Amino acid sequence: MTVGTTGEKIAVDFLRAQNHLIVSTNYRSCYGEIDIISIEQGTPNTAVFTEVKTRSNDTHGSPQSSFSRQKAFRIIKTAQHFIGNNKTKLPFAWRFDLIGIKLNHHGRTQVTQIKNIIDGSF
Repeated sequence: MTVGTTGEKIAVDFLRAQNHLIVSTNYRSCYGEIDIISIEQGTPNTAVFTEVKTRSNDTHGSPQSSFSRQKAFRIIKTAQHFIGNNKTKLPFAWRFDLIGIKLNHHGRTQVTQIKNIIDGSF
C-alpha cells in the first residue's frame, strides 16, 4: 500500500468517527480529483469535499504546505462537476476541507483537519 493510499484510508476512518457518511472516494472528472466526498451529519447536513495530503517525513514540508491556489481551483471545478451530476445526493450546504496526515515510523499517526480550506482568499 502506498503512503497516499494509507493516508486516505486513515482519513476515511477519521471522518467516519466524526459522523461523516462517505459518499465517494477518489472522484475524478476532467478537471481533477477529489480524495473524499462525504456528508457531515448534523444540523444542517453539510457536503464536505476533502483533499488528503500524507507525509512520512517533513522533507517536502508539512502536508498542508502543498495546498496551492492551482489545487484549490481544480478541486472547486471537480466539486462543481460532482454537484452537477449528483444534485439529489447532496445537502445544500457544502465546504472544502484538508486533512493532513503525518505517518511516523514508530506507529504514531498525526491527523490534522482544516475546515473551509478554500474561503475566498485564494
